[in-house]
Amino acid sequence: MANIAYKKTRFSFFSQVQQLANIGLSPKFDLDNEHVVTKECIALFGGSKKFKIKALDLKLEDRTMMEEIYWRVFGINIVTNNDMPTWIVHGYIAHIKGHLIN
Repeated sequence: MANIAYKKTRFSFFSQVQQLANIGLSPKFDLDNEHVVTKECIALFGGSKKFKIKALDLKLEDRTMMEEIYWRVFGINIVTNNDMPTWIVHGYIAHIKGHLIN
């Protein structure tokens, strides 16, 4: 394992320790409605405008993948308050469409 201070979660931490990609779009900044539209996010959660990870209409496969992304970013496997951050939802949808996500 890389010798990286956990309190200083910089780019190298996510790249080396959490094994996230270090190339491609950044969901927090690059994913404006150009790659993912709001309708796609709402459709993924069964028509709900709130991205609750325990939504009944959310497919198990999609839920599992988003939980894995959440774990890699935040280091915990329980989604806080059952709310999936919008930028993770956008990143997941963009990834499904074939865009590289950083």
